[in-house]
Amino acid sequence: MSLSLAQAVFSDDPDAVRLALAASQRKHDEAAEQIRASVGNPPLTKRCKTHPGQDRLFSSTDSAAARVACYGPCPDCRHERDVLAPKFRAWCSQGLPKIYFGVKLDDLDFAEVERTALDEFNRDRIGVLALLGNAGTGKTSVACAILQTRNSGHYTTRADVLSKLRASYISERGGPSGDGLKRRLIDARMLVLDEFEKTDGGGDGQRLLFEIIDGRYSAGLPTIVCGNCSLGDFKGIIGGPGYSRVTGSSGTVLEFTGHDHRPGGKLHYKQQVALIRRLEKMGED
Repeated sequence: MSLSLAQAVFSDDPDAVRLALAASQRKHDEAAEQIRASVGNPPLTKRCKTHPGQDRLFSSTDSAAARVACYGPCPDCRHERDVLAPKFRAWCSQGLPKIYFGVKLDDLDFAEVERTALDEFNRDRIGVLALLGNAGTGKTSVACAILQTRNSGHYTTRADVLSKLRASYISERGGPSGDGLKRRLIDARMLVLDEFEKTDGGGDGQRLLFEIIDGRYSAGLPTIVCGNCSLGDFKGIIGGPGYSRVTGSSGTVLEFTGHDHRPGGKLHYKQQVALIRRLEKMGED
Protein backbone atom coordinates (compact mmCIF):
# COMPACT_ATOMS: atom_id res chain seq x y z
CA MET A 1 0.00 0.00 0.00
CA SER A 2 1.39 3.41 -1.00
CA LEU A 3 1.87 6.03 1.67
CA SER A 4 0.75 9.62 1.54
CA LEU A 5 3.48 12.21 1.39
CA ALA A 6 2.97 13.13 5.07
CA GLN A 7 3.09 9.46 6.10
CA ALA A 8 6.22 8.88 4.02
CA VAL A 9 7.99 11.85 5.62
CA PHE A 10 7.24 10.60 9.12
CA SER A 11 8.25 7.05 8.18
CA ASP A 12 11.86 8.23 7.83
CA ASP A 13 12.21 5.97 4.79
CA PRO A 14 13.98 7.74 1.88
CA ASP A 15 12.54 5.35 -0.72
CA ALA A 16 9.03 5.87 0.59
CA VAL A 17 9.48 9.65 0.44
CA ARG A 18 10.77 9.44 -3.14
CA LEU A 19 7.82 7.29 -4.25
CA ALA A 20 5.33 9.52 -2.45
CA LEU A 21 6.78 12.64 -4.10
CA ALA A 22 6.58 11.03 -7.51
CA ALA A 23 2.98 9.99 -6.91
CA SER A 24 2.07 13.47 -5.71
CA GLN A 25 3.65 15.01 -8.81
CA ARG A 26 1.72 12.64 -11.10
CA LYS A 27 -1.54 13.60 -9.46
CA HIS A 28 -0.68 17.26 -9.82
CA ASP A 29 0.24 16.85 -13.50
CA GLU A 30 -2.92 14.87 -14.22
CA ALA A 31 -5.10 17.51 -12.54
CA ALA A 32 -3.30 20.29 -14.40
CA GLU A 33 -3.78 18.47 -17.71
CA GLN A 34 -7.50 18.02 -17.05
CA ILE A 35 -7.85 21.75 -16.33
CA ARG A 36 -5.86 22.60 -19.48
CA ALA A 37 -8.09 20.34 -21.56
CA SER A 38 -11.18 21.99 -20.06
CA VAL A 39 -10.10 25.39 -21.44
CA GLY A 40 -9.26 24.15 -24.93
CA ASN A 41 -5.71 22.77 -24.59
CA PRO A 42 -3.89 26.11 -24.92
CA PRO A 43 -0.06 26.13 -25.25
CA LEU A 44 1.91 25.43 -22.10
CA THR A 45 3.88 28.66 -22.47
CA LYS A 46 3.15 32.13 -23.76
CA ARG A 47 5.68 34.83 -24.66
CA CYS A 48 5.74 37.77 -22.23
CA LYS A 49 4.75 41.05 -23.90
CA THR A 50 6.72 43.12 -21.39
CA HIS A 51 9.87 40.99 -21.60
CA PRO A 52 9.83 39.39 -25.08
CA GLY A 53 12.77 37.11 -24.27
CA GLN A 54 10.87 35.37 -21.46
CA ASP A 55 8.02 32.85 -21.38
CA ARG A 56 5.01 32.73 -19.08
CA LEU A 57 3.88 29.30 -17.87
CA PHE A 58 0.29 28.03 -18.05
CA SER A 59 -1.32 28.37 -14.61
CA SER A 60 -3.76 25.56 -13.84
CA THR A 61 -4.85 27.20 -10.57
CA ASP A 62 -5.76 30.56 -12.16
CA SER A 63 -7.26 28.86 -15.21
CA ALA A 64 -9.51 26.69 -13.04
CA ALA A 65 -10.76 29.74 -11.15
CA ALA A 66 -11.27 31.92 -14.23
CA ARG A 67 -12.36 29.08 -16.57
CA VAL A 68 -10.17 30.57 -19.28
CA ALA A 69 -6.50 30.00 -20.07
CA CYS A 70 -4.31 31.98 -17.69
CA TYR A 71 -0.56 32.32 -17.49
CA GLY A 72 1.68 33.25 -14.59
CA PRO A 73 4.24 36.05 -14.64
CA CYS A 74 7.53 35.51 -16.44
CA PRO A 75 10.73 35.40 -14.31
CA ASP A 76 11.50 39.05 -15.04
CA CYS A 77 7.97 40.17 -14.16
CA ARG A 78 8.13 38.15 -10.94
CA HIS A 79 11.47 39.78 -10.07
CA GLU A 80 10.00 43.23 -10.65
CA ARG A 81 6.98 42.39 -8.50
CA ASP A 82 8.74 40.64 -5.62
CA VAL A 83 12.12 42.41 -5.52
CA LEU A 84 12.17 45.70 -7.41
CA ALA A 85 8.73 47.06 -6.45
CA PRO A 86 9.38 46.96 -2.66
CA LYS A 87 12.82 48.55 -3.17
CA PHE A 88 11.31 51.20 -5.42
CA ARG A 89 8.72 52.19 -2.82
CA ALA A 90 11.33 52.24 -0.05
CA TRP A 91 13.75 54.48 -1.97
CA CYS A 92 11.01 56.83 -3.13
CA SER A 93 10.02 57.27 0.52
CA GLN A 94 13.64 58.29 1.19
CA GLY A 95 13.56 61.04 -1.44
CA LEU A 96 15.25 59.27 -4.36
CA PRO A 97 14.10 60.73 -7.71
CA LYS A 98 12.22 57.94 -9.48
CA ILE A 99 14.17 58.25 -12.73
CA TYR A 100 17.40 57.30 -10.90
CA PHE A 101 16.02 54.12 -9.33
CA GLY A 102 18.27 51.15 -10.01
CA VAL A 103 21.16 53.11 -11.57
CA LYS A 104 24.53 51.48 -10.87
CA LEU A 105 28.08 52.79 -11.00
CA ASP A 106 28.88 50.06 -13.53
CA ASP A 107 26.30 51.65 -15.86
CA LEU A 108 28.22 54.93 -15.88
CA ASP A 109 31.27 55.99 -17.85
CA PHE A 110 34.29 57.41 -16.00
CA ALA A 111 37.93 58.14 -16.51
CA GLU A 112 40.19 55.83 -14.50
CA VAL A 113 41.07 58.47 -11.92
CA GLU A 114 37.37 59.25 -11.34
CA ARG A 115 36.45 55.58 -11.02
CA THR A 116 39.25 55.04 -8.49
CA ALA A 117 38.06 57.96 -6.34
CA LEU A 118 34.41 56.87 -6.48
CA ASP A 119 35.20 53.24 -5.70
CA GLU A 120 37.29 54.35 -2.72
CA PHE A 121 34.48 56.51 -1.33
CA ASN A 122 31.92 53.79 -1.94
CA ARG A 123 34.14 51.25 -0.17
CA ASP A 124 35.14 53.35 2.85
CA ARG A 125 31.84 55.26 3.13
CA ILE A 126 33.21 58.07 5.26
CA GLY A 127 33.64 61.79 4.77
CA VAL A 128 32.24 64.11 2.12
CA LEU A 129 32.22 63.49 -1.64
CA ALA A 130 31.70 66.70 -3.62
CA LEU A 131 30.65 66.25 -7.25
CA LEU A 132 30.98 69.55 -9.08
CA GLY A 133 30.96 70.80 -12.66
CA ASN A 134 28.73 71.49 -15.63
CA ALA A 135 25.03 70.65 -15.72
CA GLY A 136 24.13 67.40 -17.41
CA THR A 137 27.37 65.56 -16.69
CA GLY A 138 25.82 62.86 -14.53
CA LYS A 139 26.57 64.07 -11.00
CA THR A 140 23.13 63.12 -9.71
CA SER A 141 23.35 59.74 -11.45
CA VAL A 142 26.65 59.07 -9.67
CA ALA A 143 25.27 60.19 -6.30
CA CYS A 144 22.12 58.08 -6.62
CA ALA A 145 24.11 55.05 -7.78
CA ILE A 146 26.32 55.23 -4.68
CA LEU A 147 23.33 55.94 -2.42
CA GLN A 148 21.58 52.78 -3.57
CA THR A 149 24.53 50.62 -2.57
CA ARG A 150 23.30 51.18 0.99
CA ASN A 151 20.27 49.56 2.58
CA SER A 152 18.97 53.01 3.42
CA GLY A 153 19.84 56.67 3.03
CA HIS A 154 18.26 59.94 1.99
CA TYR A 155 18.27 62.18 -1.08
CA THR A 156 17.28 65.83 -0.96
CA THR A 157 18.19 69.19 -2.44
CA ARG A 158 19.65 72.28 -0.81
CA ALA A 159 16.52 74.31 -1.59
CA ASP A 160 14.19 71.67 -0.13
CA VAL A 161 16.18 71.39 3.09
CA LEU A 162 16.30 75.14 3.63
CA SER A 163 12.64 75.72 2.81
CA LYS A 164 11.52 73.01 5.25
CA LEU A 165 13.82 74.19 8.02
CA ARG A 166 12.75 77.80 7.58
CA ALA A 167 9.08 76.81 7.54
CA SER A 168 9.54 75.10 10.88
CA TYR A 169 11.43 77.86 12.70
CA ILE A 170 8.49 78.40 15.03
CA SER A 171 6.41 75.51 16.30
CA GLU A 172 2.77 75.67 17.38
CA ARG A 173 3.94 76.21 20.96
CA GLY A 174 6.05 79.19 19.96
CA GLY A 175 9.40 77.45 20.45
CA PRO A 176 12.09 76.43 17.96
CA SER A 177 11.18 73.59 15.61
CA GLY A 178 12.86 71.76 12.74
CA ASP A 179 15.05 69.73 15.09
CA GLY A 180 13.35 66.50 14.03
CA LEU A 181 14.08 67.09 10.34
CA LYS A 182 17.64 68.16 11.07
CA ARG A 183 18.21 65.07 13.19
CA ARG A 184 16.87 62.76 10.45
CA LEU A 185 19.25 64.32 7.93
CA ILE A 186 22.19 64.09 10.31
CA ASP A 187 21.44 60.47 11.20
CA ALA A 188 20.77 59.15 7.67
CA ARG A 189 23.16 56.31 6.81
CA MET A 190 24.10 58.24 3.68
CA LEU A 191 22.92 61.70 2.64
CA VAL A 192 22.86 63.21 -0.85
CA LEU A 193 22.53 67.01 -0.98
CA ASP A 194 21.86 67.91 -4.61
CA GLU A 195 21.59 71.25 -6.46
CA PHE A 196 23.98 72.78 -3.96
CA GLU A 197 24.66 75.76 -6.21
CA LYS A 198 21.10 77.09 -6.00
CA THR A 199 21.40 79.88 -3.45
CA ASP A 200 18.33 81.92 -2.58
CA GLY A 201 19.87 84.92 -0.86
CA GLY A 202 18.87 83.83 2.62
CA GLY A 203 21.49 84.75 5.17
CA ASP A 204 20.92 81.63 7.24
CA GLY A 205 21.49 79.04 4.50
CA GLN A 206 25.19 78.56 5.07
CA ARG A 207 24.70 78.17 8.82
CA LEU A 208 21.86 75.66 8.54
CA LEU A 209 23.69 73.49 6.03
CA PHE A 210 26.88 73.65 8.09
CA GLU A 211 24.98 72.29 11.10
CA ILE A 212 23.92 69.27 9.04
CA ILE A 213 27.31 68.67 7.44
CA ASP A 214 29.11 69.19 10.74
CA GLY A 215 26.73 66.81 12.52
CA ARG A 216 27.39 64.12 9.96
CA TYR A 217 31.13 64.81 10.06
CA SER A 218 31.09 64.36 13.85
CA ALA A 219 29.14 61.10 13.51
CA GLY A 220 31.46 59.76 10.80
CA LEU A 221 28.61 59.39 8.29
CA PRO A 222 29.10 59.72 4.50
CA THR A 223 27.69 62.71 2.64
CA ILE A 224 27.54 63.43 -1.10
CA VAL A 225 27.16 67.02 -2.27
CA CYS A 226 26.38 67.83 -5.92
CA GLY A 227 26.58 71.26 -7.50
CA ASN A 228 26.62 72.79 -10.98
CA CYS A 229 29.53 75.03 -10.06
CA SER A 230 33.29 75.29 -10.01
CA LEU A 231 35.43 74.47 -6.99
CA GLY A 232 35.92 78.18 -6.32
CA ASP A 233 32.18 78.84 -6.35
CA PHE A 234 31.59 75.79 -4.16
CA LYS A 235 33.98 77.11 -1.51
CA GLY A 236 32.05 80.37 -1.43
CA ILE A 237 28.66 78.63 -1.18
CA ILE A 238 29.59 76.13 1.53
CA GLY A 239 31.72 78.64 3.47
CA GLY A 240 35.07 78.24 5.18
CA PRO A 241 33.87 76.10 8.12
CA GLY A 242 31.86 73.86 5.77
CA TYR A 243 34.73 73.40 3.35
CA SER A 244 37.03 72.55 6.25
CA ARG A 245 34.71 69.63 7.00
CA VAL A 246 35.14 68.42 3.42
CA THR A 247 38.92 68.53 3.58
CA GLY A 248 39.05 67.49 7.24
CA SER A 249 37.14 64.30 6.48
CA SER A 250 39.67 63.29 3.83
CA GLY A 251 36.89 64.29 1.47
CA THR A 252 37.05 63.95 -2.29
CA VAL A 253 36.21 66.68 -4.78
CA LEU A 254 35.58 65.64 -8.39
CA GLU A 255 34.98 68.23 -11.09
CA PHE A 256 33.10 66.91 -14.13
CA THR A 257 33.66 69.01 -17.24
CA GLY A 258 31.85 68.35 -20.50
CA HIS A 259 31.71 64.56 -20.52
CA ASP A 260 28.30 63.01 -19.76
CA HIS A 261 28.67 60.15 -17.27
CA ARG A 262 25.01 59.11 -17.33
CA PRO A 263 23.65 55.93 -18.93
CA GLY A 264 23.39 56.92 -22.58
CA GLY A 265 20.58 57.61 -24.94
CA LYS A 266 16.88 58.07 -25.31
CA LEU A 267 16.33 54.30 -25.36
CA HIS A 268 17.64 53.92 -21.80
CA TYR A 269 15.45 56.80 -20.62
CA LYS A 270 12.40 55.33 -22.35
CA GLN A 271 13.02 51.91 -20.81
CA GLN A 272 13.51 53.45 -17.37
CA VAL A 273 10.25 55.39 -17.58
CA ALA A 274 8.42 52.20 -18.64
CA LEU A 275 9.89 50.36 -15.63
CA ILE A 276 8.82 53.16 -13.28
CA ARG A 277 5.26 53.00 -14.61
CA ARG A 278 5.11 49.24 -14.04
CA LEU A 279 6.51 49.53 -10.50
CA GLU A 280 4.09 52.34 -9.66
CA LYS A 281 1.17 50.22 -10.86
CA MET A 282 2.32 47.32 -8.67
CA GLY A 283 2.19 49.66 -5.69
CA GLU A 284 -1.45 50.51 -6.51
CA ASP A 285 -2.61 46.90 -6.85
